[in-house]
Amino acid sequence: PSVVVSSLQRRRASEEVIAAVDRIGELTRQRAALVEEGNAARAERKALSPKIGALLKAGDEAGAAALKEDVAKASEVAGAADAKVEEVEAERGRLFATLPNLLDSRTPDGADEEANVILSEWAPDGFGELRDGLTWHDELATALGGLDLEAASPSWQG
Repeated sequence: PSVVVSSLQRRRASEEVIAAVDRIGELTRQRAALVEEGNAARAERKALSPKIGALLKAGDEAGAAALKEDVAKASEVAGAADAKVEEVEAERGRLFATLPNLLDSRTPDGADEEANVILSEWAPDGFGELRDGLTWHDELATALGGLDLEAASPSWQG
C-alpha cells in the first residue's frame, strides 16, 4: 500500500482517493475472513451430512433431525458469507476502478506532465517514413504469397 499511496501523492490525488487504498486493505481482510467463515460452514455441512444417513440407518430419527437443522444452519452461514463476499468484492472493484495507474519510479515529481523528463521516445523523428531499400510489411507479405488483399476484402466492395 505504501507504494500505491506514494504514487497517488505524487499524482496530487485527493485525500478521498488516497483513503481508498486503506479501505481496499480493510475490504481485503474482511473478504479473507468471510471466505474462511464460508469454508468452515461448508466443511461442517460436509462432515455432518454423512452422519445423518448413519443415524437414519440406525433408526435415530430425532438425532438425524437435529443434525439436519445443523446442516441447514451451516448452509445458511455459508450462503450469507458468500453473499457478503460478493458485496465486498463489488466495493473493492469500484474502489480499484478509481485508482490511476502507478507512476514509473523514474517519473520525476511535478505538478503536471510538463514537469516530466523524456527518458526515451518510441517514435523518433521521421517515424512513418520508410528508409530507402526497405519494403512495407504488407507489400513484402503480398510479394511472398502470404497475403492476398483482394481475397481478404469483402465481395460487396467491388
